[in-house]
Amino acid sequence: KPGGNIDRMLRLHLASDQSTLASTLTQHVGQQSPLLQMLSPELKTGLLSRVEDLVKKNLEEQRSTFLGEFDLNRDQSALSRLVKQMKEGQGTLETNFKETIGKLASEWSLDNENSSVARFKKDVAASIDKLVEGQRVFQHEVLKELSAIREKRRVEAETTRKGATFEEALGNVLRAEAEKAREKFDAVGLQVGEIKNSKKGDFTVEFGPESAAPGERIVIEAKEDADVGLRGALEELAVARPNRKAQIGIFVMSSKVAPEGMARFQRFGNDLVIVWNSEDPASDLWLLAALEVSRALVVRRAREASATSTSLAEIDTAIAQLEKDATGLQNIATYANTVTGAADKIREEVEKLIKKVAKRISEMREGVDTLKGAGRAE
Repeated sequence: KPGGNIDRMLRLHLASDQSTLASTLTQHVGQQSPLLQMLSPELKTGLLSRVEDLVKKNLEEQRSTFLGEFDLNRDQSALSRLVKQMKEGQGTLETNFKETIGKLASEWSLDNENSSVARFKKDVAASIDKLVEGQRVFQHEVLKELSAIREKRRVEAETTRKGATFEEALGNVLRAEAEKAREKFDAVGLQVGEIKNSKKGDFTVEFGPESAAPGERIVIEAKEDADVGLRGALEELAVARPNRKAQIGIFVMSSKVAPEGMARFQRFGNDLVIVWNSEDPASDLWLLAALEVSRALVVRRAREASATSTSLAEIDTAIAQLEKDATGLQNIATYANTVTGAADKIREEVEKLIKKVAKRISEMREGVDTLKGAGRAE
């Protein structure tokens, strides 16, 4: 109630600047109060100034302590201890490095018998000595084998054993040609034939079941013997054909022992005599021609009764022309041995005749095929 006791009491303590509350606050937190004077930054005795002094002092001490750790004049500073440890480590490293270098030098020294290099040198020297010895033994064995081969060739050149080598080469060519024609090839030189105790006839070529003359045979006799001439060749074929139950015979004489001037290709009825060089593939032409002529003759004999006269005439013409071309080649070979300065012309003529021979062989094959067709038609 305004004007009452409580109102007067509150006004006394709270209402004016002179009230009890205002005086008390001014005394404790006023401008001149001890609290504000203590917090004043302008007074050196104030709280803030003392806090600032304490902070500066602590920072200075820490700075001094920190800088002291990098002072090399102090033995216990961190930097001094680090430098000391680095020097000790460097010394240890130098000592270890020197020891390592010493060990490496010792391992690579040839003066040290137990060093790696010395042992390696011993191993290499031992390997080289072993290799040299192996090469020496190998060289000795090679020379020994070469001597044996030379001796073998010398013996073969002086004895009839060389004929076996010639026969083997001929057999290889005949086998290949028979396989191409699907014919049966046999090496029978070591077997007794139809004639008692006779081994005449080294190889046989038997016509296959698809041929115009199945089961018919050609016998081939091989010789590298200088003592056998043309007469002897025909005499051997006269025995070889019945001994091997063959209709046609081919006598193959080595060019190394053939008489001088002997024709490379000759036919005497059902017998053919050719000269063949086992070391010259070009001479296989005569062997191939002899086989084709023999095949044509066998088929002609087998189908003579039923074949047309035209087919037989074609085969006869081809055979005759082939014999003529063979004679021409022989004459050219003779001229080549006696005439100088005409080598190019001779070579040209030889090439022409070789092409003719190949053509004749092809014509004979066509004639045989014609006869085969006639046989199947029957």
